[in-house]
Amino acid sequence: MVEMRGELIASCGLNCRVCETYQVGECTGCRPKGKKPERCMQCYVRCCPTLEETQTGFCLGCELLPCREIKYMDGTYQQDYGVSPLNNLSKIQRSGMAQFLAQEELKWYCPHCKSVTCMQSGVCPACGKPWR
Repeated sequence: MVEMRGELIASCGLNCRVCETYQVGECTGCRPKGKKPERCMQCYVRCCPTLEETQTGFCLGCELLPCREIKYMDGTYQQDYGVSPLNNLSKIQRSGMAQFLAQEELKWYCPHCKSVTCMQSGVCPACGKPWR
């Protein structure tokens, strides 16, 4: 089964483990220190001055949630990839990180080869078969 790790859940709720940029080695994830492409370095959520005040490392607990920027981001990710950062944050808040990660493991594994799939593609990067 796919192993999901809490440190790879971005502050906005996205799972960096299933992001193509992470999978090809161009990024270490949004929250861990390390390399990131320019578009990730300029992400509003990563650069949000209020984020540090939440003490959780997540947008959860922010009095501005959902802010205009995360609503826009949520709409884009839902339209393009069928993923909702706001729904993910809600699941984390409601059930805890461990339960959320267990759900993510079931959601993002390839039924053919059991590898981690990619949210940007309906084709498994490991075996090349459709997984959605």
